Amino acid sequence: MRSGIRRPLLALLCLGLSQLQAAGQKTEATSYTEQGQIVAHPEAAPKSDDADNAAQGMQTPVLGFVSSAEQGELRLLVGIPGASALGEPLAVPAGLRDLFFAPNQSYVLLAPKAGGFLGLMTFQGAEEGAVVSICRAIPQPDIVAFSPGASTAALYSRAEGRLQVITGLPDSPQLARVVPESDLPDEVRYLAVADDGATLLEG
Repeated sequence: MRSGIRRPLLALLCLGLSQLQAAGQKTEATSYTEQGQIVAHPEAAPKSDDADNAAQGMQTPVLGFVSSAEQGELRLLVGIPGASALGEPLAVPAGLRDLFFAPNQSYVLLAPKAGGFLGLMTFQGAEEGAVVSICRAIPQPDIVAFSPGASTAALYSRAEGRLQVITGLPDSPQLARVVPESDLPDEVRYLAVADDGATLLEG
């Protein structure tokens, strides 16, 4: 009698546990899905914004420049090594005698053939800025030496027999120093200048 009573109770107990377990699994799965949806929505917007910002911030890779003073033409060399091409001509003044690029290629000095002022053009990636005239600077230098940080330049003209140091490049160029012909060697062939503009080597 007692053994017969225990079997139905055991069966009912096992059945109840299985139903509770199934209900618990269903509740846990539903809760997990809801949490996933709640967390996914706030994360979706930043990912989309990051992708849009990355797309807007993409710029054409610039390898360097190709110039021809005789033709008065300046072009960008765009792309990557092994897959590069010449860009469209940049807007530069006509009648250039020479172009002098800063070491970091963030700007270039433009020397006219005759008269006028020494010009300065900056670059922002593949975009060129406006040409700014550097007043009182030697307009047609024969030698231009840039400092390591490209913030200073030394200019020398054989025809004028003088040497100048320009500081504040490229944003605020100013004439910082003038070396007269009497203080120069017979023939200047080499120049080097420090970023501070105070140290100058001549050879």
